[in-house]
Amino acid sequence: MKRFVTMIELLIAMALTMIVLSTLAYFYWQVEEVNILSDRDQQTAFEKLYLHCRLSGAIPKTVAPNSDDFCFVSGHETDFLSSGTTANLLFTFDNGVRLDPPFSNHVLARLFVDEKHRLCLCVWPSPKKWDPQRLPPAKPEILLENVSSLEFEFYLPPAKDWTRVWEKAKIKVKNSENFAMPVGGEWRPEWSAEWPTLPAMVRVKIGRDRAEGRELMVFTYPLVRSPYFIYVDR
Repeated sequence: MKRFVTMIELLIAMALTMIVLSTLAYFYWQVEEVNILSDRDQQTAFEKLYLHCRLSGAIPKTVAPNSDDFCFVSGHETDFLSSGTTANLLFTFDNGVRLDPPFSNHVLARLFVDEKHRLCLCVWPSPKKWDPQRLPPAKPEILLENVSSLEFEFYLPPAKDWTRVWEKAKIKVKNSENFAMPVGGEWRPEWSAEWPTLPAMVRVKIGRDRAEGRELMVFTYPLVRSPYFIYVDR
């Protein structure tokens, strides 16, 4: 005997099918949302890791103040590279051995934010290698995008730590006349060109605009060639 499907049974089957499909679609959407957030977090983590690795390969390798091509100064200059709304750092560091000889060993670098809100590191050969009749070559690198702010802080340990290490190691350091000697340790917001020396540490503060809001990244690097030591009693 043939049994025909009634309209009520058909409607019930369609409703159950819609419920099952809706549930599957919801779980599929949840999985896609998790994947998107995971990819975004992985991309952010990779960008931070790359930025940290690149900065740690340059700033801590700043050359000693007694080098003939030494340079270490911060500022807010406005030129064809940076907009001047954020700070920038000009310094000389040891770039090691490279396939391009002009960019081996000591190089001059500038860390700044350009007009497109990108954190850039531009590297030139050491001024000792410059040809006076032509512009020196440059290698700009984009380290991070959507950067809204860039600030630097320079740490000087207590003066008693300097003299203690200098006396034990028999080191003689000549300070600039206008270089204020802090009694206690302090972080300075700028480093003048009139101070031909290095702080003990450099703190880099980078503000970044993201969809979730403003993000602040802080990196601190020691300058091992600084004459101002941090003395720790044991």
